[in-house]
Amino acid sequence: MAHGHCSSTAEAVEEYLKSEGEGASKEDLGTRHRGFVKSGIQGFWREELKSNISDSKPGYVPPAVFANLYALLGEKDRAFENLEQAYKARDNIALIRVAPELDNLRSDPRFADLLRRMGLPQ
Repeated sequence: MAHGHCSSTAEAVEEYLKSEGEGASKEDLGTRHRGFVKSGIQGFWREELKSNISDSKPGYVPPAVFANLYALLGEKDRAFENLEQAYKARDNIALIRVAPELDNLRSDPRFADLLRRMGLPQ
């Protein structure tokens, strides 16, 4: 595995790729793996995002999935756009209060606003 990456992260990525192996093409998994080797976890998430975008026939990938990926990549505006879509579509996003993928959005006032509109404690 790539040098300089935390081995637990590397192991987690390997496990994830193995578990996804059933549903994704070898090419897709290889691309994600190369993204990780080249750019660490951010590279991995970027490839995951690209894969989901290319899979995204209407209704196939829920906006909440994109929100998580954009949040992990630090693209807050796009994350909030997708959370907003998920909210309007009445997707089940009640877990946003605890989802670790969204940690870097929590200090943004838009996050508290969304929780308030959902009727969840902030």
